[in-house]
Amino acid sequence: MDTSTIVNQYDFKFEQKLIYLQEKEFEKMIESSESLRDLRKNIERWGNGEFKSLKDFLEFVGNDVKNPFYRETRMGKIKNLPSYRGESGLPTIPVIVNETLYELHGINHGHFLPLFGKRLKRSLKKELKQIAESFHHPKEGEDYFYEEGLSGVIRFPRDHELNDHYLGKPHPRIFRENLKKTLKNPKKILLLPLTAPLNITLFCLTFGLYSIASFIEMRNLKKNISRGFIDKEEMELLATKSLEWQNKLASYYFGGEMSQPLELEVNYLKELSLKKKEDLGNFVLNSLNIATPQERSLWTANKLREEAESRGLKKLHYICGAAHVSEIKFFLQNPDYSFSKLRERHGVKLEERITS
Repeated sequence: MDTSTIVNQYDFKFEQKLIYLQEKEFEKMIESSESLRDLRKNIERWGNGEFKSLKDFLEFVGNDVKNPFYRETRMGKIKNLPSYRGESGLPTIPVIVNETLYELHGINHGHFLPLFGKRLKRSLKKELKQIAESFHHPKEGEDYFYEEGLSGVIRFPRDHELNDHYLGKPHPRIFRENLKKTLKNPKKILLLPLTAPLNITLFCLTFGLYSIASFIEMRNLKKNISRGFIDKEEMELLATKSLEWQNKLASYYFGGEMSQPLELEVNYLKELSLKKKEDLGNFVLNSLNIATPQERSLWTANKLREEAESRGLKKLHYICGAAHVSEIKFFLQNPDYSFSKLRERHGVKLEERITS
């Protein structure tokens, strides 16, 4: 294992024990820990050392080390993964809460832009839409919703979309607000003739370079597939072509997750640290002020429960990205979960955001 993935601030003995732990005992320790803080204490006690910071701890537990599927997956291993295929044909994780059956369908929805490679095949989009429409029987107590944004990918009906990006709140009019600020500043108005062409050029250049990189990536993935090498990236590409591979990819995702809430807590705290990084991708996300995936999952679970109870639904389907499924299942079963308490336990301060 590449020891560069382990933060180098620990003393040598503790670092060596952590490497051994990743390879031998980590999964058992996860299963015996009831919370993220509990897991950290157990690791430090086991290794007779301590992490220098929360960041060091998150980097250790967040390196996809729990499940060997994440390290090296070949065709033979993929065939032996547990199946989550439901009666509808979609990957499905069911959960019953207050006599309502929630069926959570985690899919790989690909990219909606034509130049960015991993786009759903037209025939698969049609199949997914037909399956979703088969869930719509409100008079019989059955219906469905889907994650925000999927209408632009699969053309689902808009009235079944849950606006989870801003936790049900109206989308902020970012462009309008920035334009108002610009018009109030005479210096910025004078600079517009100079800055506008430059910004347009930079956007086109970035878009073009990303498209070229995507084309090269797709070519390499197709070569790997033709040689029989199938790992995470290759599965994501194959999942855009068929429902069979959608199910195999879902098994890969679900099989490699830590138990909840450990998985979502690690990812949530890492999301908060990523928001502080000043690169282009995070600058865009921060300016959009979208909620973290875990906050969106909590809001979605509460919204699904609200819809089921108010409409007397016996069965409610939710179609979303695979990464949300186990989180939503946990939140359906634990509606009083609090992110503020998690941040308080780990001493993390939350910067003010529209979604907070």
